[in-house]
Amino acid sequence: MTDPYAPPFTLPPIDVVGQRRVPGGIFPPASGSSGGGPGEGGIHQNELDPDNPGPDPSPPHPCDNPETALAWNADAAAATAAAALMASAASLNDGSSLANREFGAQLYRGLGNSVRITPVSVGDPAVAGEIPSVGIEWFDANAGNWMGDIHNHPSGDGRLSDGEWANFVNFLSSMSATNPERIYDLANISVYVVVLDPSAANGCRIYAYNRDTPYDTLGQEVNPDAQPCPLI
Repeated sequence: MTDPYAPPFTLPPIDVVGQRRVPGGIFPPASGSSGGGPGEGGIHQNELDPDNPGPDPSPPHPCDNPETALAWNADAAAATAAAALMASAASLNDGSSLANREFGAQLYRGLGNSVRITPVSVGDPAVAGEIPSVGIEWFDANAGNWMGDIHNHPSGDGRLSDGEWANFVNFLSSMSATNPERIYDLANISVYVVVLDPSAANGCRIYAYNRDTPYDTLGQEVNPDAQPCPLI
């Protein structure tokens, strides 16, 4: 497996802030709006001593920072894409679902820090004894704007397969050489796996994997109701 940190580039560590469940905890609020604007002082405004204000009661929202806004919007796009995968399955009207067929889409960077999704690609129906797969079409996505991809696992196992890991890491390594202008984007690129789960509020769970995710572990769970940052 190719090391994405190998020369000719050393990738600087970047903390990825997305819409993901804190280990053992909850998702961040789904709203993409940033706080603390004019006229939004709230209850804290009357409580603060101007001579000793103490810590800022309203830390910056991820949407207020271009780097964290990109990760925030990527998770929102993944949530939208997960719903699109399920809708695509239902539209076939042949009994297809995320439990018996793979679907997928690419995520790519739009204007500013927005993240868009391609039309859904549809794989062949699952056959007993064979591992299902889907070839995800690129459409408007390419190495210059790619933010990851999303697909489902009919098996219900949300982990990436060995082949998926290898493809992801190798592609990141290739991008670091062919698209050096994207060196700071690489930490925010994730691949997402969707699995059905009747115990989940939306009937599915979304797991995200980036270059720093430990191998063969379940990725961070993404809020299926994630919302993008407001357009400015």
